[in-house]
Amino acid sequence: MSGIRIAIFHYAPLEYFPPVQNMLSALAGQMADGNNVVVYTTLPNKTEPLFEPGDKRIRIIRTGNFSFGLSQFQRYVAYLKYYFISLFGSIKFQPEKLLYYETISSLSPVLYKTLINRNAGLFIHYHEYMTPEEYNGMFLNRNLLNLEKKVFDKAEWISHTNAERLKLFCRDTGYNRIENIHELPNYPPGTWNVKRKERTGDGKLKLVYVGSFGSMDTIYIREIVEWVSKHSRQISLDIFSNNISKEVQEWISKEPRKGISFHGNIPNNGLPEILPWYDVGLILYKGASVNFVYNAPNKLFEYLVCGLDVWYPKEMLGIYSYDCETANPRVIRCDFSQLGEIPLSYVEGRARLPEREINFRFEAISAPLIQKILSSQKP
Repeated sequence: MSGIRIAIFHYAPLEYFPPVQNMLSALAGQMADGNNVVVYTTLPNKTEPLFEPGDKRIRIIRTGNFSFGLSQFQRYVAYLKYYFISLFGSIKFQPEKLLYYETISSLSPVLYKTLINRNAGLFIHYHEYMTPEEYNGMFLNRNLLNLEKKVFDKAEWISHTNAERLKLFCRDTGYNRIENIHELPNYPPGTWNVKRKERTGDGKLKLVYVGSFGSMDTIYIREIVEWVSKHSRQISLDIFSNNISKEVQEWISKEPRKGISFHGNIPNNGLPEILPWYDVGLILYKGASVNFVYNAPNKLFEYLVCGLDVWYPKEMLGIYSYDCETANPRVIRCDFSQLGEIPLSYVEGRARLPEREINFRFEAISAPLIQKILSSQKP
């Protein structure tokens, strides 16, 4: 298994995708010394610390800025630069295994597989689900998907984050070769399994939200902030985010919000030190698209392995199968548009309920994929 060359294509900055960071860490933990990985990606915002894998066998090539604030012309120039550097870099590197994330990253690995090395193993993962209407509305993605379809049956692995998205993908593309389609949930590393900290103090129910605060049309920002402010004697909310939209900033600045504390971004690998001090982790997507309706985000699993209860909106059907109200930590479906009083039974419930084992480990769920990537056997 020594000497395998692996190329990974992820157009969006790695810094915003913990599942890719977890994949690189898991690969590093299982690779032989002679293996080498090259990752082609782009740069995050200037304020975002760069992710570094901490392994000399993994080299990250950032081809330029991501599409933040770019005009349409500038975006296409950025795409072309990415494809040019990643394709010709791959021709020089001569990888034996290709892993790409999302349709937007597919051009270089598909061309390499089709024109340069037909024996290269091809692996595909989708963080998100896009509807046919969304593909049709985007010239580049629409045409790249047509190219992707030509290599689906040549791929060793195609995965989505959950079964619902996988079914939609198969329905939309007409692809149903059972042998190479898989679920790959966004689990955190095994090192995240830590116990919730027992606290003493003011007795408040401590909520935490980690993630972007974008449009108020897509996230229950107004509802949760106003609700916590109204019940600030009983509840507090800490928000960790490096992406708070101007719309949200202006709304929050209009008047003081009791019980709310805003913090800057925290690196994802620092969350196991922070999260166990809270009671409840919040997921706040309104389900504004099919992608978010059938979404079980990485934060669900990250909150749970750190011992937190999770509150999530009833619109998110992708989390329904994780509901649990009979053991700690709990996963509770909420109507964030009609939040009422917190019943005393909920606050006292943790002490009365049994603890359940939470065992969401990325190393375990990704093992079949990593074994295939590191196998020297030809596809």
